[in-house]
Order: sequence, then C-alpha cells, then structure tokens
Amino acid sequence: MSLLETKAKPVLAGKYEVGIKNFVEIENEKGGYVKVTLDVPEYGEYIYCIFPSQVNYVTSCLNQQLEVERDTYTLGEALKKIKKLNVWFSYNQDYNRMNVALHEPVVTDEEVDL
Repeated sequence: MSLLETKAKPVLAGKYEVGIKNFVEIENEKGGYVKVTLDVPEYGEYIYCIFPSQVNYVTSCLNQQLEVERDTYTLGEALKKIKKLNVWFSYNQDYNRMNVALHEPVVTDEEVDL
C-alpha cells in the first residue's frame, strides 16, 4: 500500500484493554530495552518500549494487574502470563509525546511545590 493512501489512525486517549502480540529484548551498549507489541482495539498495533529505568514500574504494574504481589513475577514471566492488559493513553502537547500508563492516572488540582 502506498504511503500516499494511508489514513490517520484513531486518536488514542483513555483506558484500553489491550493484548500483547509479542515482545523481544533488544540488547545494546546503552542497556537495551524490551519492545512490546500491543494489540489495541480499533487502532491496531502499538509499539511500547520498556527501558531499564522503567522495568521496576512496569513489572510492578503487570504483577498488580495479574492480582499478585508486586514482586511475584519477573518482567518476562509477567509478560508471558498476562492475557489482557489495562493501558491508559494520553498525549502531552507540551512535550509532543504519547504517555502510556499501566495504572489509572490520578488527576489533582492541587499545586505542587518543586
């Protein structure tokens, strides 16, 4: 299919129950990453990359979605076991990037001192 005939995909926003099509660990000099292909309803494939700094968060969230203690399974074990995954998508216009959360985002109106 020609790129000139490609239509834009639907906007990803909010909660989706997705499947994991496959995952592969990519090794490189920077520590590598895990490339996960998500199957998003009415959207298609979405590539989610898990970098070393995110492994603890992702592993904990996957374990929680499997309804076990946060440190029960390794990242690889959890990715193999989970059949459906709850994912929250949002787009950050300030940084022009897609945010992907594996937990329900908490929105607050409180000001934060930095």
